[in-house]
Amino acid sequence: RRPIRELEGELDFEPRRLVLHGLSGRLGTGWLRVDGALSGDYLTSRTGLLALRWQSAADAREIVEVVQAAAKDITLLQRPPTQLRGTIESYGELEQHVTGDPDKWPMPRVQGNVVLRDVTLAHPSLPLPIKSATGEFAIQDSQVVIDSLKANLGESRVEVKAVLAGKHFFWQDPVLSGSASIAFDGSTLTSGLEP
Repeated sequence: RRPIRELEGELDFEPRRLVLHGLSGRLGTGWLRVDGALSGDYLTSRTGLLALRWQSAADAREIVEVVQAAAKDITLLQRPPTQLRGTIESYGELEQHVTGDPDKWPMPRVQGNVVLRDVTLAHPSLPLPIKSATGEFAIQDSQVVIDSLKANLGESRVEVKAVLAGKHFFWQDPVLSGSASIAFDGSTLTSGLEP
């Protein structure tokens, strides 16, 4: 876990809500901005509605660190990438009914997007580096819809369409289903063959 640095913004305390205006800060190499409100009578009855809008951007290295932290038991993923660059952005909205006991909170409503911009990843576990990955993922409550992720894998162009669905959140007991199409130059397959 990393602390949020350079935190700034404005909090307004109103009789029945707490309003966040432009709460922003630096998280690792990236930034995060949150606006929204906690409405209701949370201070006395411990119930309310949390409604937030977020925007963030980070270097692709941040995502590798998150994956490594989440998958501590997978030794292969703990090895560092040999090449990594690009930007990952996200934006969206979260709505959560809150009570005094977070374990009893109902499912939140989450709608958002994650955008990959020119991400390149070379890792010892990959047969070929992934280059120039671009695409947009839609977060819809307990699933992430990958409408079109395009990247170069070696000399081939790959396009992936998939859905990552979880139990309550997309990261809980996730199941990935999808398809991939590959456009390649046939001469690359035959270049190493003898006549």
